[in-house]
Amino acid sequence: MTSTSIPVIDILPLVNLAADPTPTKSIPDEAQNVALQIAEACQTVGFFAITNHGVDHFVVNDALSAARDFFSLDSTIKSAVFMTETYP
Repeated sequence: MTSTSIPVIDILPLVNLAADPTPTKSIPDEAQNVALQIAEACQTVGFFAITNHGVDHFVVNDALSAARDFFSLDSTIKSAVFMTETYP
């Protein structure tokens, strides 16, 4: 069995591209490289972590805390949460 590490991808070039109010005719090489890294991670590992996304670390920590709280609940409580095939 081989071990695969989770790819960590710096998406700052995409954040900068999205924040630029001036329309461009071409996508910068840095942003294209990020897109290629994401595609590679999805195709080989199935998921990835990102850095420089611009989301405040307090928001990230609160989301992680809420997820830990939920998943630590008894399965009977978790199964009571209404879910559909197309949730949300």
